[in-house]
Amino acid sequence: MNSLWLIVFILVFFMVLFSWYYNTPAYKAALEKQNRQTEETNRWYAQERELYSVENILAPLTNDPNDSSYANSIPSLLDKGKVFQQYNYGTIYNLVLEILASNPDKIHIKTLCLTLGRMHYSSLRPDKNPTIYDEQAIQNDILMRSSR
Repeated sequence: MNSLWLIVFILVFFMVLFSWYYNTPAYKAALEKQNRQTEETNRWYAQERELYSVENILAPLTNDPNDSSYANSIPSLLDKGKVFQQYNYGTIYNLVLEILASNPDKIHIKTLCLTLGRMHYSSLRPDKNPTIYDEQAIQNDILMRSSR
């Protein structure tokens, strides 16, 4: 019976100790600091997520299809943005094919279509490698858009 009282006493002691600690100004200040850091992290994450949205990545190419250096940077932007976005490469590929249809003479857009097509078809395969049939489908898509 004495051991039961000892256990109860120890439990009550630690409950009082923890309730005192969680009501101290130091704990409340540390909790407030953690909440501020979490809010800052969430704001940063939201900004980065917006920065790497498909619309923001493709908008400069849509506005200025002559900018080959930007077109060449799009695959690396998509690669960096994978941390913040879950991209549908099929949609991105089709959007760039539409840009190609409007600008059929731009070699850098054809190259971008080839790269994004490979990314799209790779994402559909279990081994993440496009097949020769995928390469042919990409080539057919590019030729169809650029011959209009």
